[in-house]
Amino acid sequence: MKSNRVSTSRSRQPVARSLALEEYVPYKLALLSSRLSHGLESACERECGISRTDWRVLASIAQQEGCPAASLVDPHIMDAVAVHRAVRRLETAGLVVAKAVEADRRMRLLMTTASGRKVYETLVPYALELEERMLSALPESNRAQFAASLGKLLSIPIEDLLV
Repeated sequence: MKSNRVSTSRSRQPVARSLALEEYVPYKLALLSSRLSHGLESACERECGISRTDWRVLASIAQQEGCPAASLVDPHIMDAVAVHRAVRRLETAGLVVAKAVEADRRMRLLMTTASGRKVYETLVPYALELEERMLSALPESNRAQFAASLGKLLSIPIEDLLV
């Protein structure tokens, strides 16, 4: 099957088109992501005293109760060290517990505590409000198409984006 991947040959001819950073879509997506993350981070810190990384890990655990810690690691989003540190902070704060698996004592399954579930439920409305504020910049008729387009972009294998 033919790949859609662009050739990585270093002998490419110079491109006539220049890069205008303010119009470059990956830059715009990074800016939007940063703004949204900072917006939610303020609620995380103000309401619950946790960091953005802690929130991401807590939300992942709350949505996948009993998941192994390794399943939370995505090297393109959060590395193993960041996840491990967040899990430790969440455990110390009493928001998650880790249970060893009998068959493999090295594997730990993560679950939220009652306090962790309360923090999660406290922050979800802020996350949804942030999403609504972002989407309110688009006409209602374009929102589903925007979400579908993002899904399509996110489905591109990371290998196809390496240049």
